[in-house]
Amino acid sequence: MKKFFLLNILMALPLTAQVYELGIGGGSATMISDLGTDSFYLPDGYFVGGLYRVNSNEWFSVRLNLNYAFMGEYDYESESAGRRKRRWYAETRVYDINLMVEYNFLPANPYKRPDVMWITPYIAGGLGAYVSDLKMVTSAVRTIRHQENAAFLPLAAGLKVTFRNRMKLIWEIKPQYSFKDNMEGSIMADSRDEPKTNRLANDWFIYNGISLTFGWGKLPCYLNLF
Repeated sequence: MKKFFLLNILMALPLTAQVYELGIGGGSATMISDLGTDSFYLPDGYFVGGLYRVNSNEWFSVRLNLNYAFMGEYDYESESAGRRKRRWYAETRVYDINLMVEYNFLPANPYKRPDVMWITPYIAGGLGAYVSDLKMVTSAVRTIRHQENAAFLPLAAGLKVTFRNRMKLIWEIKPQYSFKDNMEGSIMADSRDEPKTNRLANDWFIYNGISLTFGWGKLPCYLNLF
């Protein structure tokens, strides 16, 4: 009976025995909105941020992200003749926080062979919130300044490279769907009588960059079974 009880405790311990990571990163930022170009592959700004990751096992991780981004949307860069004629522009600073769950397609356990470089693609999803501090100019005499708060849905795909046992170099592309359509201030600038924006689609913002993390905390020997 005692052996059975001890076995149950050991089976429950992997839920709390984890490896932790702290990291920093940055890269390009792109907004898909009612201003400027609709090209998701053309960056119109940058982002920097930090992350904290908890690896529950070699397949799943949970991470917390804090980011700052600056993005400029200019109608004269648009492929649309209507936007180029409108000549609006906005400069938006975004402060966001999000929590995501990651799944590794290949096992990532540097403790099995610390002398080997581990590479795995992964996907992630979660939920977040942001504050956008914006300045929007619609004419020579009209400038709008506003703060917009909204929740968003972050999705991500990337590649992790683990080296020297504790460090990871990560490339990631992260499309993020806003639950509002006013990230850059277009709804506030629009006219109710003669709207000049598309009210049917919410905004997106995309991060594409790299990060470097350092890990600590070691799995107990009875969990190092991968």
